[in-house]
Amino acid sequence: MRKLAQLFILIILATLSACSNGNVGEQQSKVQSWFQEEDRIKVLSSIGMIDDLVRIIGGDHVNHITLILGNIDPHAYELVKGDGEKLEAADIIFYNGVGLEHGPSLKRSLETHPRAISLGGTLRKRSAHLFLEFDGLLDPHFWMDVSMWRRTVPIIIKELSHFAPSHKKSFEENGRQLMEDLLTEHEEIIKMMTGISPEKRFLVSSHDAFNYFARAYLATRKEKTVEMWGKRCVSPEGLAPESQISTSDIQRIMDHMKMFNLRVLFTESNVSKDSIKKIVDAGSQLGMDFVIADETLFGDAMGPEGSSEATYIGMLRHNARVIKTYLNGENDGNQTKY
Repeated sequence: MRKLAQLFILIILATLSACSNGNVGEQQSKVQSWFQEEDRIKVLSSIGMIDDLVRIIGGDHVNHITLILGNIDPHAYELVKGDGEKLEAADIIFYNGVGLEHGPSLKRSLETHPRAISLGGTLRKRSAHLFLEFDGLLDPHFWMDVSMWRRTVPIIIKELSHFAPSHKKSFEENGRQLMEDLLTEHEEIIKMMTGISPEKRFLVSSHDAFNYFARAYLATRKEKTVEMWGKRCVSPEGLAPESQISTSDIQRIMDHMKMFNLRVLFTESNVSKDSIKKIVDAGSQLGMDFVIADETLFGDAMGPEGSSEATYIGMLRHNARVIKTYLNGENDGNQTKY
């Protein structure tokens, strides 16, 4: 049955590929190649940030693809035609877990799949104290703290090594280098954020994707110690973007910005700008001079294929640079008023 499913999807992809071009055609070609029989491990990752780690750790020994592509919201993603075949064909599936992939069909498939590994769920069993929870819901965006995300590297190494023990040494060497690179990036982001004075180090973004970032990089040492860093970031939308905000949500953000003398709001690449625009509009009616940063942040998705932000480290580096630039007023007027 598994081979028949692979043959079926290959026929579909071959047909689609014939009339495709650009990135769509390239992606279809990559998926088609992934389905073909070969010696490499077939790895399916739910999101790009996981796939990037798999790419580095697995090297030439893995054939890897991402399930949720581009700027699609991973919180609400539901299985579409062809996804079932990917899940069936994968040797290993890595997903974020801890509430990220909560579209009913995807959630059910991942949680019942015998070869699916929840990176967040596995890490939480070992280090539950590191995870954030709001109103009874786990915050799944722990990739925003590089020091936490690097803790998933040993989990990936273990699973790849279990499937292909002959390549264990390679996985461990690649993973060791990746761990070093991620630690360096973590320290670099800390250095960049400390270049912003504490009275300016506040983030207002589209949805609650930056709590881990705020705790790790925006909070002062004292705030981290006494768990009082929450004021460092606020958003009109919750842990899963819904594009619908109430007047009380708007008022809450305006009150926060007024309290800490903030002007700049940040949009996110895969979230509608409508909520942020509504806050700016409401503020202008009350004489508040709010502006929107022209450069977007990457929250639930990495940058476009081929860009420097299309890697996990590139994504975080971009976010840190943009936040520092705009909060320090180094943007040379590159911001939008509505």
